[in-house]
Amino acid sequence: MKCQVELKDLQNAVRGLGTVIPPISVMSILSGILFDVSEGSMNIRATDLENTMQVTCPCRSDVAAKFVVDGKKVLELVRNFKDDIVTFTMSDDKVVVSSGRSKYGLKIMDVESFPELPDMVACDKYISVPLDEFINGLTSVSFCIDGKEVRPQFRGAFIETYDKGIRIVGTDTKQLSVYGIEMCNVSEIGIRFLLTLKAIDVFKSVCSAQDDLDMNIDIRLTDNQLHTSIGYTTLTMQLLSGAEDFPDYMKILDNVASYENCDLLVDSNELIEVLRRIKIFVSDRYQKMMFEIKHNLLNIHYSNPDEGDMFESVDIEYTGEDKKIALNDYILTALQKMSVKKVNMRVKGETLPVRLINNGGNWVYMVMPLRM
Repeated sequence: MKCQVELKDLQNAVRGLGTVIPPISVMSILSGILFDVSEGSMNIRATDLENTMQVTCPCRSDVAAKFVVDGKKVLELVRNFKDDIVTFTMSDDKVVVSSGRSKYGLKIMDVESFPELPDMVACDKYISVPLDEFINGLTSVSFCIDGKEVRPQFRGAFIETYDKGIRIVGTDTKQLSVYGIEMCNVSEIGIRFLLTLKAIDVFKSVCSAQDDLDMNIDIRLTDNQLHTSIGYTTLTMQLLSGAEDFPDYMKILDNVASYENCDLLVDSNELIEVLRRIKIFVSDRYQKMMFEIKHNLLNIHYSNPDEGDMFESVDIEYTGEDKKIALNDYILTALQKMSVKKVNMRVKGETLPVRLINNGGNWVYMVMPLRM
C-alpha cells in the first residue's frame, strides 16, 4: 500500500488527536493511532476508551488498507515535516513515513486489538449551539473545576438546557462560574449532563485547527455519551455520572442578585496588574489579600511574615458603605479569563459570595471570601 497526503491537510487533521491519546495506559494499543485508508480518503482515529476522535483527510492511495502505529511518534513526525507531501508505504510489519528526503519506519501494531468506533445509538436529545460561544463557555468555567475531586458532580462542566438556551457551569465549591448561551436550539428543557475536563481539552484542541468557528455544532446525547462533528472531525465522549446531584447554583445566583447598594465598577486591566504584582509575594501558606472598599478607592493589603507588607490602591466607582473582605488569587484568574475593560464587582459582606459579571451579563463568576 502506498498513500500520499498533502502535509497541510494532514497537519490540520491530526492537530487535536494528541489530546485523546493517554499519556500512560495499561493497554498499549491505546497509545496508537488507527489509519483507515481508502482510494480517496484517510480516516484517522485515536481513543482513550472515554473519548474517541476520528478525522477524515483527503489522500491518494493505490489500495485500501488499515494500520496502527505509535501515535506520539507519528504526530511528532507530521508536525515537524517541511515538504508538501507525506507518503505512507506499508509492508508486512512496518509503515514507512516519508516526506522529501526524510524517511522513518514505524512498527505496525495489532489492528484487531484497536477499539471499534462506538456505536451510534438513537439520540433523542440534542443541542444546536454556536461553536465559538460553546468554546468560550467551556473556557470560562473550566478553571473552576477540580478534576481530582472525589465527588463526580464536581469533576466536570455541568451543562443544562433552560427556556432561553443553555448554561455551562463549573465549581469546586469555593468558586462558581456560570456562562449562558441563548442562541441555541434544544430538543427539550431540562437536559443535564457533565462533560469531563479531558473532553473540554479535546474540544478546544479540535477548534484550534479550524479556520473559522462561525458555525453551529449539533450535539447529540444519550444517557452516558455525547456525539458531535466539527468540520471533518467526529467526536464521541463518555459523560460523567452525577449530573442529577449537581448543586442548585441558580439559588446562589438569585440570592446574590438580591443584594442592594454593593456594586462597584473597576478598571479590569488596572486591577489585574495590581494583583499580579502582589502575587509575586503570595505563598501557599499566606494567601490572604485584604480588600478594603472605601469611598472611591479599592485598597489591597497583603502581609507575608517571610516577605513583609504590600499595599496597592485602585480607583473605583462606588457609592455604598465602606467594606472589608479577604480574598485569595482565585479572583485574579477570573479577571484574566473575563477580558473586559471594566468589571462589575458585587461585595455584600465578609462572609458572603463576591460576584463578578461581564459587560453582556451572560458570564457570572463568584468566589467565597476567606476568613478575616
